[in-house]
Amino acid sequence: MTIPYDAIHALKAEIENNIETAVNAFQTDFAATLTTISRQTSPIYDFLNNDELWTDDIDWDIRAELSKECFTAVENGLHAFCDTLIARANASETFMQSLHEHMAETERDYRYYLFANMSDETTFSMLLDKLTQQLEVEDHDYSSGWLPTLHGWGRKAEYAGRVTAFLETSFERHFEYAKRVRSEKLNSYGFTPSLYHETNKGLVGALAMAYTRHHIPNATDILLGVLQKVSDDDASYGLNCKTGPVAIALSLCGYAGDVSVLESFLESFEWRYEGAQFVMEARYALWMIKRDADGAAAFLGNPENTKNLSYAACAIADLDAKQYLPLVEQRFADIDKPVAKEVFKETITRLREQTSAPALSDRMIYLFGETDRTEVLLGGDYSGEFYSRAKAASLDSAIIDFTEEDDDSADIF
Repeated sequence: MTIPYDAIHALKAEIENNIETAVNAFQTDFAATLTTISRQTSPIYDFLNNDELWTDDIDWDIRAELSKECFTAVENGLHAFCDTLIARANASETFMQSLHEHMAETERDYRYYLFANMSDETTFSMLLDKLTQQLEVEDHDYSSGWLPTLHGWGRKAEYAGRVTAFLETSFERHFEYAKRVRSEKLNSYGFTPSLYHETNKGLVGALAMAYTRHHIPNATDILLGVLQKVSDDDASYGLNCKTGPVAIALSLCGYAGDVSVLESFLESFEWRYEGAQFVMEARYALWMIKRDADGAAAFLGNPENTKNLSYAACAIADLDAKQYLPLVEQRFADIDKPVAKEVFKETITRLREQTSAPALSDRMIYLFGETDRTEVLLGGDYSGEFYSRAKAASLDSAIIDFTEEDDDSADIF
């Protein structure tokens, strides 16, 4: 495998020079400068598709990973220029108004950085409007970039209360929207769908995890109610798949109460979807809530269990069950999937180095990311630290060898 490192470094230098030139030429038309910086990704895509520079054994995804420094250069350039715009807006009411107008109109991804890093009342109000709109969209119109921008605002004392109020009512408002849309479409279905058939599955999972990053006094009560809806046998399969993320969020919010909803879910679904990602996510949450390291170890030690074992390993690490380090090392020898290997390596490191179980905010489960296998089977891509590590470590082979005949290939953990 021949990697054109010199060409990659040269391209990065060219991009950085183009960005510097654009920024230095900036006077008043910041929108044009932002566009110029954003378009620096175009030569990267041309570079990745240039087969004269790459050997045939390096596919597009691996080329992109090798050229990550070029994409990072564009992102850094955008963020640095956005910081300049924010500072200028804070010093000029007129400029602030112009920036707000642009933020309301643009659909480019740098808008999320601006919304996340500004600190004025108008921007916050605009953001709440955008987020409220997201509560009333179907799956194909949902934008995952909006919700994370709220995190920084929750740390600002003057906005924290309103951030909490928005999140506290978000599930209820979205479920009411889903029921309304279902009612409007009822005659066109040709069947009688479940009450929350039109629920936006991506939003539900993202909202649940957002609860783990903000202080919401009644978070566990709300999430338990959501868990009952998404785990219902009558809910759609897509909504059932969100049982895992919601259950994980419940565990990360410190829930330690009744787990009969999770146990009933596993009894109903596990025999049908044995080892599936959403089932194993639910299992992880159950082990954590019950503080059942022995259960996780028993599952990991059973040779009949072969799919998504990373969740059992993760539970052992997050419970700091050091007595099971030899078992983790033993099963690690059998792991052949690149992402799962990264999970097991992290588990082993943590069990060797931790002095106690990690705090809720430091649990290893956060490194899995929030993308589920269903999204991947529909053409999406995984997120998360472990997936990124595997891509970096497996430059000579594909991370997911997905075929339509074997959708188990999307089970990477």
